[in-house]
Amino acid sequence: MPVLLEAPPTSHAPDDRGADISAETQPPAPVSAEADLAHLTELLADHDIDGARAWSQELLRRWPENTEVTHLAYVLAPPVARVVPRKYPPRRRDLEWEWLKEHGPEYAGLWVVLYEDRLLAADPDPAKALAEARKIPCPGPPLLHLAGPVRKK
Repeated sequence: MPVLLEAPPTSHAPDDRGADISAETQPPAPVSAEADLAHLTELLADHDIDGARAWSQELLRRWPENTEVTHLAYVLAPPVARVVPRKYPPRRRDLEWEWLKEHGPEYAGLWVVLYEDRLLAADPDPAKALAEARKIPCPGPPLLHLAGPVRKK
């Protein structure tokens, strides 16, 4: 025979429609977007990020045309991570860094484009350096670096 358990009593307050809602979890009935935004500000001041995120989504439902509401809902949304497939496999850049140690001071102030131990292009304008380097075929992505004097510690 199943046993039915009762939920613990909670404080309830009727909303303006007469329905019982939990007074502790529900904000006041919507009066204006400004009042609802003030409640969101209170949640943020109390460091209740999860509550602010949930409330911002409710505000978005209530006030979809309000630009401040849509902005805050966007800002408070949890971050989304995406995996971007690589075009080329990862590789070490040891040869490029060795080249920069040896030849970097000769190209101080120039943007150099390197692939392994080869200089593909050098120019004060990085866009021009990349455009010149693209004319040379490479099996992988080159390194673009602003060359300068080697600092000794």
